[in-house]
Order: sequence, then C-alpha cells, then structure tokens
Amino acid sequence: MQLVDPEHIPAMERLTQEVLLLREKVASVESQGQEASRNRRQELLLMLEGLVDEWSQLNEALQAETQLCSSLVKFHAHPESIQCIRM
Repeated sequence: MQLVDPEHIPAMERLTQEVLLLREKVASVESQGQEASRNRRQELLLMLEGLVDEWSQLNEALQAETQLCSSLVKFHAHPESIQCIRM
C-alpha cells in the first residue's frame, strides 16, 4: 500500500525542505526576540541604577538642607549663641 503517489514525491521533498527552513527561521526570530528582551532588561536595569544613584544624591542634599535650616532656626531662636561663636 503506497501512501504517496510517486509523482508527488519531489513536491513532498520540496515541501519538507520548506517546512525545515521555516522552522529554522522561527527559531532564529525567537532567539533574536529573547536577545532583544535581555538587552531591554539590561537597559532598564541600568536606568534603574541611575535613578537610585540620583535619588541617593538628592536625599543627601535634602538632609544637608534640613540640617542647615535647623541650624538657622536655632540661631534665630537664640541670637546670643551667635555672640558666643564670634568671640
């Protein structure tokens, strides 16, 4: 019992080759998509690290400003303390 007519064997071989080629292309596209995804994750991680650094710098500046304001309030509330510092 023959499943494929002998006349159709060349067409079947051609179609088999096309299917294999398409499988390779799909695998390649999937691989590129995964690589792009990894690159995007790395890019986002670098951006996040930059934001954390910026937040840290802003937090330090805020702490310095808060300390300065606190000192100014103390000096304003007790002007005699300024006299002691000058002497």
